[in-house]
Amino acid sequence: MASIRRQFNQLLRTVPAAGRLIVNGDDAELAATLEMGCWTPRETFGAAGEPDWRAVDVAGGCASFDVQCRGKRVARVSWSLLGSHNVSNALAAIAAAAHVGVEPSRAALALAEFRGVKRRMEVRGVVGGVTVYDDFAHHPTAIETTLSGLRARSGRPGSWRWSSRARTR
Repeated sequence: MASIRRQFNQLLRTVPAAGRLIVNGDDAELAATLEMGCWTPRETFGAAGEPDWRAVDVAGGCASFDVQCRGKRVARVSWSLLGSHNVSNALAAIAAAAHVGVEPSRAALALAEFRGVKRRMEVRGVVGGVTVYDDFAHHPTAIETTLSGLRARSGRPGSWRWSSRARTR
């Protein structure tokens, strides 16, 4: 891990002073990497501590939330995506857009149009009142946050079943 931190820190040092680092404030490994030295201005997003960008009033399995910047409400995101990982991605995207002059409320409207990535919580159909999703979660953390989002959206923990199957060509 120390080698990865060192290499990533070298990459961070190439970002010009006119740039901006948009940093996940909840990531301890990233914090350790930044402690090795970083001269580029940065903004944080997340839930822990005092991030610059934070999601509040999160509802519907993370399908809607208010965006705060330095404690002030600046936008509301309502979209079809689920999971706290997508909220983190949205905060990072809004912060990056704000850095180049896009109003957060406008960025939030653009996110409402985003339909997600193919095979990430893609609705395949509804049969007998059961919604079938296709989800290509590639690591345990992504699976965990996806399932948490589904539980929150359904309002009925345990009312769904997870099925994993391999695709062959």
